[in-house]
Amino acid sequence: ELTVSDTPLSAPDIHGAYIYLAERGSALPKGADAVIEKPFSWEKLIETADSVIRERTRREGVTLRADNLVYMGKSVKLTEREARLFEFFKAHENKTVTREEMLAFVWGVDAKDTNVTDVYVNYLRKKLKTAFGADFIKSVRGIGYIYSETET
Repeated sequence: ELTVSDTPLSAPDIHGAYIYLAERGSALPKGADAVIEKPFSWEKLIETADSVIRERTRREGVTLRADNLVYMGKSVKLTEREARLFEFFKAHENKTVTREEMLAFVWGVDAKDTNVTDVYVNYLRKKLKTAFGADFIKSVRGIGYIYSETET
């Protein structure tokens, strides 16, 4: 006869983390983010869940959710154009992109006046720097920009 203390329990949290609650000495099951041995305290469960969420966020990097950028537990609201620009940068991460490419993707325009892209890149840069303390967007002189989540 199985009892609750004999049965491993999984405790998914609202962020999709999978924390396995098991008897002492149990191995980490496939797909689990962490194991907490029974008996456990609620403080330990919360601490482990927070740790798993932080690690997942770090691995995911900067993500766009609706019109908010989320990174390391912090978020910043973007305008529609800034969100489109970020989507473009994220899709071309670690690649140099031209102002013309940005203009075509974000505004749907094929034009030579690319000043508007510089203005919006500056808006996005400031928001990233203020919210996350990092400068992910670098200028590439004479060409355009490069977006990278690994600062050099």
